[in-house]
Amino acid sequence: MLTVGRLAKRHGVSRSTLLYYDSLGLLSPRDRARGEYRRYSAQEAARLERILRYRRMGFSLERIKDLLDAPDAAFRGALARRMEELRAEIAHLREQRRLL
Repeated sequence: MLTVGRLAKRHGVSRSTLLYYDSLGLLSPRDRARGEYRRYSAQEAARLERILRYRRMGFSLERIKDLLDAPDAAFRGALARRMEELRAEIAHLREQRRLL
């Protein structure tokens, strides 16, 4: 079991980020030890890894909340839509570069 500080350090995020994710319902501690210390298991650490991976893909926290427990088909659909968004954004940026 990891405390919020140790989990944050292990994944390169701030403690306040984990507390914020908890307030959004994205990542809740497994339990609380004496003194109200939040404790996270390997399962929550794996969930955090998924959250951080989805953030790097450009998904909003609201969308991530939906994706975390979505069936595989819904997840694949979300990935396809995100890829299309990126293609459109790249095309737009290329046009801006051409105009410059």
